[in-house]
Amino acid sequence: MSYLDESDLTAFVAAKGMPALRRLSLKFCDVADVVLEALAGSPMLAQLTHLDLSHSSFDREMLAHPDFAHLEHAGKRAVAV
Repeated sequence: MSYLDESDLTAFVAAKGMPALRRLSLKFCDVADVVLEALAGSPMLAQLTHLDLSHSSFDREMLAHPDFAHLEHAGKRAVAV
């Protein structure tokens, strides 16, 4: 099994060429804070409708950022830290 690390996930968020991506699932993500920081203001976030952070550890206040307001679903079962 292969796991993505922090640099892999931030590179993924910055990647171009995925205009059809609407749903992103990062369940059990240990670096969700880093991913949320990278997503904020990114073109990828603008195209997402759903962001699943179930069972991930992150500061829930990050989802209060205006960049995340358009999401229809944003992982309500997250582990708040």
